[in-house]
Amino acid sequence: PREYPQFRSAALCVFQRYVALNDARRRVELRLPPDVLRAFAVSADGQKLALEVTPGVPLRWTVPPGSWRVQVFWVYRADDYVDTLNPEATRMFIDTTYEGYRKVVGKWFGSVVKGIFTDEPVMFHRAPAKFDEYDVKAFPWTDRMPAEFRSDHGYDLMQRLPELLSEGIVRRDLWATGTRLYSNSFHRQIGEWCRRNGIAYTGHILAEEPASSLVRAEGDYFSNVQWMGVPGI
Repeated sequence: PREYPQFRSAALCVFQRYVALNDARRRVELRLPPDVLRAFAVSADGQKLALEVTPGVPLRWTVPPGSWRVQVFWVYRADDYVDTLNPEATRMFIDTTYEGYRKVVGKWFGSVVKGIFTDEPVMFHRAPAKFDEYDVKAFPWTDRMPAEFRSDHGYDLMQRLPELLSEGIVRRDLWATGTRLYSNSFHRQIGEWCRRNGIAYTGHILAEEPASSLVRAEGDYFSNVQWMGVPGI
């Protein structure tokens, strides 16, 4: 990822700053993350305001009467993992690893070498738990996500980002698109390469034990392992 920064793993992150009804401090000033995307203010009665953000410039906003949540969305990029939702990143991974195995031991594929094992791939590697003093929530992301999301679901994700913080259709749809991209970009490409070369795609993915962790790491488990000739745990 350091040599090819466009292939770094990414996560859509958000933190919130609460301003209560009786809070005397009606002026918000927040440091913004480097890759800030959008900011919104959402009131207790459902009003939603888009706030202007500029990377490197603190967000300053005078809060109207009432209770509000200021939400800041940004993209976190990891330096130590690849974007498994990006098919180009996986193609490069195949070219530099699987093709290397084929050149060295390919004559034994299907006989001595029965398969290639993948160990704990994941939709996105990690995200910060905090930004300054605020708790962070994270969701799958790749630079193609807004366009792919619109293609899948017919509406603009970027205008409805605040709805990711409540259970509902937008959160469900984002995980669905993330799973599709991850399954097709990573597992499908590797599985098809293995079949073409007469070996099994096998391995285990991350966090199979508790269902909640499995969804966070892999999205829809069965969409991914369907491409394995020999799924493992």
